[in-house]
Amino acid sequence: MSVPPDLNNSNNSKVWNQIVTQNLYAYKEPTLPNATNGVGFNGASGSFVAKFNTSTPASVNEVKVDFTVAGQPYQIGIWDATGPGGAPGNVLWTSATLTTAVGTAFIPVAPAVAVNGGFFVGVNQTGTTNVGFGYQIENPMRTGTFYYTSPVGGTSWVDFGSSPTTLVFRLAIEAQLYLPQPPNCAINLSPANGASLCPTSPGSLSWASGGGGPTSYDVYFGTTNPPPFVTNQPGTTYALGSLTPNTTYYWQVAPVNADGAATSCGVQSFTVGSFYNCYCAATNAGGTGTMINDVHFGSICNNTSATNPTTAPFSTFFGSPTTNLMAGTTVPLSLTIDAAGTYTGAVASVWIDYNQDGVYDATEWQQVSLNIPGGTTGTVNIT
Repeated sequence: MSVPPDLNNSNNSKVWNQIVTQNLYAYKEPTLPNATNGVGFNGASGSFVAKFNTSTPASVNEVKVDFTVAGQPYQIGIWDATGPGGAPGNVLWTSATLTTAVGTAFIPVAPAVAVNGGFFVGVNQTGTTNVGFGYQIENPMRTGTFYYTSPVGGTSWVDFGSSPTTLVFRLAIEAQLYLPQPPNCAINLSPANGASLCPTSPGSLSWASGGGGPTSYDVYFGTTNPPPFVTNQPGTTYALGSLTPNTTYYWQVAPVNADGAATSCGVQSFTVGSFYNCYCAATNAGGTGTMINDVHFGSICNNTSATNPTTAPFSTFFGSPTTNLMAGTTVPLSLTIDAAGTYTGAVASVWIDYNQDGVYDATEWQQVSLNIPGGTTGTVNIT
């Protein structure tokens, strides 16, 4: 814009406030009201537009516009800035025909219209009666920002800032840019970070949505940190196959929606221990008991004498010592009952976790004897 010289430097510029955020662009001075009347065409149709700019590719998903009259037909339009001198060029989108109501209208743009650099948003007055497009007075008027043409669909655009000073309409229109919003990171992750687990537990990874509308989840899992991508899936559990004992595993879940994957979601880890550390410790639930002094099974020969009938009425073998057995053969297992036991005849059983799933199943139990006198040995054949 330009003003006549008057030798007064104090009035060489004028500042107008407007709302500009990462996704919102409005020309209205937020502290001032709109003019009481509205701008429009009388006896003809036409379009009023305002120019917006974005420094990165974006999408317009809503337009906000003010009207001062009701009952008039209009459309919202979006144009690129390929016209002469950056004026409106090609029509990118036009809404359905709407009807004005006094106040502010919020018009969704669906699907969102992609824009990059300069673009225009405006109102098509499709009738021939003033549509009452809201505005504020801006004098002097900036150039290259507000334009009009008549009729609707015209390509000869007039710049308000290069027109007579009677056209001082700062249009009350606002473009909302759609910002990509990937979902939040998942919550309630299981197993817990840093957990120490048995090879058979967990059977799966699990998590819950942390919000933000995820439609699927990128799952990363492996023995390296960061873990490799393994799948994208809609569900919130991921089944694990067999796990290697004495190994640390790393995993990560990145929720995904149409705007992309969540970022900065932490890597979790858990360590799989040995099978032999997965069993519950043997305890004496009945107070004092008859002690086991000697166990023989294959190459195992444990003859350490138990001395405390309250805490040691069992013998447990978690990997050491070990013995190798050949499938299909029968191997005797014998145990000796302490002569000082409190019972004249002891009932003895053995549990062997054949499938190494960390659980003693009923099929993995075998009774050695129902009556082993103190100081004697009971034997059972293990096949």
